[in-house]
Amino acid sequence: MSAATSATGRRRLAGAAALGAAATTAGIALTSTSGWLVVRASERPAILTLLTAIVAVRTFGIARPLLRYAERLRSHDASLRDLARRRAETYARLVPLTPARLGRRRRSELLTAVVDDLTDVVEGQVRVVVPVAAAALAGLAVAVVTAVLAPPVGGVVAVLVLATALVGAGALRQETVSQQALLGAREEVVHVSQLVAAQGTEVRAAQAGGAVIAALDAAQAEVARATSRQSRGRSATAGAVLVLVGAATVSAALLAAGLDLPLPVKGLLVLTPVAVVEAFQPLVDAVRAAARVRGASVRLIAVLDQEPAIRDRAPDAASSGASAHVTRGPHVPRLELRGVCASWDGRRRALGPLDVVLEPGSHVLVTGPNGGGKSTLVAVLA
Repeated sequence: MSAATSATGRRRLAGAAALGAAATTAGIALTSTSGWLVVRASERPAILTLLTAIVAVRTFGIARPLLRYAERLRSHDASLRDLARRRAETYARLVPLTPARLGRRRRSELLTAVVDDLTDVVEGQVRVVVPVAAAALAGLAVAVVTAVLAPPVGGVVAVLVLATALVGAGALRQETVSQQALLGAREEVVHVSQLVAAQGTEVRAAQAGGAVIAALDAAQAEVARATSRQSRGRSATAGAVLVLVGAATVSAALLAAGLDLPLPVKGLLVLTPVAVVEAFQPLVDAVRAAARVRGASVRLIAVLDQEPAIRDRAPDAASSGASAHVTRGPHVPRLELRGVCASWDGRRRALGPLDVVLEPGSHVLVTGPNGGGKSTLVAVLA
């Protein structure tokens, strides 16, 4: 959750997490109670002895979608309100930084930071905070209830919750690394594509089409490799969760078999780890969202957390009526460059070293072959 989230937004998210935990718990109770009901019904008791379980199954079945719907309404309302507020704040902080503090950032990079990254950061409240809090609360509640019925099986459920948390932490680390590589590759694809689309004429004039296409192919190949690494990590995480649930189910069955409990209760205990997996299914998506939020926060802070190059006049100066003005004397300054070099990408020199002196009222003709640096010189002078 962002530190900038308002107190009202935090209360809304806390309420959404509680509703999500209740919905998840209702789903787990639905599966476990259904197991008890099936086993008990196989014993052919009087139907009146099953009415409580039947009503409970119906109640849990109705409560789960209703609670989930209420959780989505509350969490999305809080997120959208916060997004509107944060967008206004972001643009207000961005205006004083234009253009001096934007540095060599590409247009695509800046747009990604103030639009997509900000959206990812705010949506992290819905995609990360609420699911993780709901799963933690539901897992804790199920572990406590199971421990009351059968302490050994309750220990198995607690170990399952902790082991899944460890798997999630490892998956977050792997996802963060792969996400950074993937975003860097995609940014390069966008940059080269924008170059081709916006400056196609200049690329052809400089006879750089082959180099540009080769750069695009290399960037696209890197995207494919990064996507493949990311997919393997996600598959490993999903598989690890299933393995943990399978091991917990087998352990619960072995422990329940040796307990002095009614057979329907044993069926409930065996199905509890299987039901718990429902609480952990959203965690795979939450890990992905958490990695996006982490990277987006770093990029957004890098853009916005800067001192403006130009500040407004101090309040005391404004109140005293002081003002700034330019005194125009008889001497007009000249423009002089000595040993200037310039590069567009920070690697290949596009200009210089060059000496240029522009006297007041003089004219200088700049000539040279395509790609010689004429446009770069004009950009430097500007």
